Parts: sequence; structure tokens; C-alpha cells
Amino acid sequence: MKEINTRHVRRRRRCFAFSRAFRLTAAKMFFHRRSLLILSLAFALAVPQISVVRVRAEIVKAETPRHLSLSDPLKIRWHYRTSLTLTLSPASKGQAVYLPLAGGALLALNTRTGDLLWRAEMGGEVSSAPAADARGVYVATAVGQESNNSVPAGGTLRALSRESGVTLWVRAIDRPLQGAFAETAEALFAGSADGRVYAFKKQTGEMLWSRAYLPTGFASQPVILENTLFIGNENGTLFAIDALTGEVKWLYRTLGAIRGSIVARDKAICFGSADGKVYAVELKSGKELWNKRTGAGVQSLAGGAEGKVLVASLDNFAYLLNLRTGTQIWKRQLAGRITSQPLIYRSGAVLTALSGNAAVILNLPNGAQLNAVPLEEDEATGASPVVIDDLLLITTRRGLFAYGRAYASDSDG
Repeated sequence: MKEINTRHVRRRRRCFAFSRAFRLTAAKMFFHRRSLLILSLAFALAVPQISVVRVRAEIVKAETPRHLSLSDPLKIRWHYRTSLTLTLSPASKGQAVYLPLAGGALLALNTRTGDLLWRAEMGGEVSSAPAADARGVYVATAVGQESNNSVPAGGTLRALSRESGVTLWVRAIDRPLQGAFAETAEALFAGSADGRVYAFKKQTGEMLWSRAYLPTGFASQPVILENTLFIGNENGTLFAIDALTGEVKWLYRTLGAIRGSIVARDKAICFGSADGKVYAVELKSGKELWNKRTGAGVQSLAGGAEGKVLVASLDNFAYLLNLRTGTQIWKRQLAGRITSQPLIYRSGAVLTALSGNAAVILNLPNGAQLNAVPLEEDEATGASPVVIDDLLLITTRRGLFAYGRAYASDSDG
């Protein structure tokens, strides 16, 4: 009986010890969990605010996608003020726009903010609209003058780094390049003031070929299609040139200078002339398809969707024509002369007249006015408007202005 009582006491002691150990362990776990909870709360108060802002921004962005709609009210998002703008259109690549200025400067501006990224001095006047690609920015200049002080003595073509504006290579040429560049992935093409056409290798500036065609200079905006360069000169001749060799495939003569843009599509080449006509010729042979007379010289046109071409004549009218037949779809009078290439974006067209106080936005299918971008009186230039992402960029005599969609969240300031 005594032995049984002893075993019972030992069993109770073991149970008490186990119970005490369990309580201590539970207490430690409680305090440990409470410490972790306190630390987690402290960390949550310090850090997640950043994550919350980021998530909310993503939600707002998803709910209100910011894209350019030409029919919506447009507001100035930023502007870069300068009185040295030219009639040459800016180039763009990535998040930068490259603006040529009088005096031989080229500016690189951030497309989102308008901030100056870099400025490069060319050592001469910029003579042709710049171009940009993944390799760099290409700029032509006129340098020096003849003894009679009337014609620039020579020209240069140089490639600049997109990131810094540092010169990558430079090539001297006899006369300055004019108008604009045509380009492929590997080569640049341009005409000069002395009637020559050049092809350059983009990577090194090596001259691939150079040919003299007529003593009259080139100042148009050439285009390349199916390894053929189409370029017009001051004598009114459109040349179809083999882009690999410089050999002339065919030529077509008009009665006035060909200075503007050239549209190449649907096996046809369409262009305007100072003789007041718009022409369309076959791509392969140069055979005339049709011509249409306007009230004055034509040097501004752009290709639209579904085989249409938009023409801006110096008679202050804009015309939409069928590219295949030349049939007029609509005609609309504008406030002044249009010398810059119209911008076609989706189903709208932006035209900037040299006189007037607004850039006009037309509905491309029917010519009705969709919108107008206010400008100061007679502030437009001959530089073409440009769309970059959700911004419309317009060069004026007061600088470069970026317009974007106006949002309810925008403050008046």
C-alpha cells in the first residue's frame, strides 16, 4: 500500500513538472508571437505606404488610359521657348525629340517633360530636317560661303550620339544637303543644292555612291520603296533612282519645282508641283496615272489609309483625293497657306497654316473640323507637326509646344 502511494506521488510530480514546462513554453511562444506581431506592425507602418501608392497609380493608369485623341480638348503639357526655330521638322526616337535651331544648334528634349537633355553646336547652319534611329541622330549643315556671298561653300553630314550629342562621325560634301532624308536600316539618302544625290552608310558615314543628275538642286522630301529612291528637284523633275547603284530607272517632268513630300504606296507615286498640280505615276515605269489641278502650287501632301492622299495647296485649300483615280473626295478652305506636310494620325489630320491663330484638326473621312489647337497669331512655321506617344508637338516661332489630352484632374495652374 505504501509503494502504491509512492508511485502516485511521483506521477503527480511528473505531471506538475510537465504542466509547468508547458506553461513556460506557451508563455515564451506568446511573447515571441507578440514580438513578431509588433515588429510586423512597425514594418507595415513604415514600408507599405510606398507599395500602396504604386498600386493606386497602377489602378488609376488602368482606369484612365492616357492616349492622344485629336477630337478631345488638348492642353499644353510642356513647352520649350526659343525664337530660333526653323521651318525644318524635328526628329524623334525613344523618349527624345531633336529640334534644329538657327545658328547651327541641335537640341535634345525629353518628350515627357520638355527638359533639355543636351545641346550640340554644328559649326554651320542646319540645312536639312534631322533624322534619328537606334544608332544616332543625323544632321546636315551648310558651312562657309562663296566669295559672292550668295551660295554656301560646302556642307557636312554628321552622326551624333542620341544619349550625349557627341559627334560619332562627320562627312564633308561639296554642297549642303537640302529637304529631308530618306533612309533604310543601313543607309541615308539625300539631295544637295548642286543637283547631286548621295547615299551614305549610317554606321560610319562612308559614301556609298554620289551622282550628279541636273545642275538644278534638290529640296524635296524623298522616299524609298522597293529599293527605289524617289526624289524631286527644283527643275520639276521626279527621279526614280536605284537605291543600290544610283542609276536612274526613269524620270517624270512637270512644269514647276517639286519641293514637298512624296507619297509611295499601292504601286503608285504621288507628289505635288509648283505648277499647281498633283500627279500620280506608276511606281515601276513612271507612266502617268492621273493629274489634278489646284488653284496654286502644291508642296505639302500626306498618304492616308485606304488609298487616300491629303493635299494642302498654296491656294489655302486642303483636298482629299483617291490615290488610284485622282477623284476628289472633299475640299476644305483653310485660314492660310500650308507649307508643312500635313500630319495624319488615325482618322484625323493636323494642318498648320502660316497665318491664322490655330492648328486645324480635320476629320479625314469627310473633312469636317474636329478640333483646333490655339496658337498665337501667325506663329506657325513650315515645320510639320509630330505625334510622339500621347503628345502632339507643334513648332512655332516661339518654340516647341507639346499638347496632350486635358484631364479633369489637371489643375488650372
